[in-house]
Amino acid sequence: MFARTASLPAVLLLCSSCADTGDDDVARVSLELTATPSADLDARVTIERIELQGATNSTVVLREEPVTVDLTDLASETSELVRQQTVPPGHYHELRIVLSGGYLQVAGEGLFATPDYPEVPAGAEVAGHLQMPSLGQSGLKVKLAEPAFFEVAQNIVMLRFDVAESFGHGTGANKWVMHPVIHGADIINTAELIVNLDARLQVVSDMDLTLRVVDATGNLEARAPFLASVDPGLFRASLDGLLPEQGPYQLAIESSGALAENVALPSNVALEAGKTMEIDVTASAP
Repeated sequence: MFARTASLPAVLLLCSSCADTGDDDVARVSLELTATPSADLDARVTIERIELQGATNSTVVLREEPVTVDLTDLASETSELVRQQTVPPGHYHELRIVLSGGYLQVAGEGLFATPDYPEVPAGAEVAGHLQMPSLGQSGLKVKLAEPAFFEVAQNIVMLRFDVAESFGHGTGANKWVMHPVIHGADIINTAELIVNLDARLQVVSDMDLTLRVVDATGNLEARAPFLASVDPGLFRASLDGLLPEQGPYQLAIESSGALAENVALPSNVALEAGKTMEIDVTASAP
């Protein structure tokens, strides 16, 4: 039997439900964070405060306790930032996330950090400055694709932090700038992708296998490990929260051996909102 992973392609999960709260006048909101991977960038940021903005310019504070998150780790797991915070029922159109600092590790260039950032690894040499314009004052504003309406029924909004697209070189030497790119959508407008791999004609013992998903613009959208089933040689990789409008997607398999060269994957994979696409592929004999 396959185990379903919780690897989401760079998203925040905003979950709302009034069910079983014992109070008909409030909704309860939970917030989880994950991130899209980047082969060349490793980022860590500290979140000071999270607010939810209502349609009438009302503000609800979801979190005031600082938390530091490693966006690289969040490519394969999630971090719960808010658990069942009560909010008035109604429409909400924006999240505001206030950041106090961060650092960026760039392959071949070194580490870039905000001034006096305490989370810089001990002994690490800082190569330059990381700028985060206005993110410590007005905060990072995350627009929801459509206003979320929190009521008795469960509501989940998925927001994806794209690491590769969120950082760029500054105008000066030894400087990087953070301009976060976050995609948001109600969960009913996202899709799930499952790839079943039959590798029984290959020798795959101790081989690492990963599904790589690239969007229509050529950016890495997500990576997910292939998990072994109880049947030798059968593997499955699954990804939730993909946005159909970011496709069609290109798929590839990363492997520590030559298996990827013997797998024919479909191209231009078009997903449909609210549905799961399951693809079966076979690795031919070497």
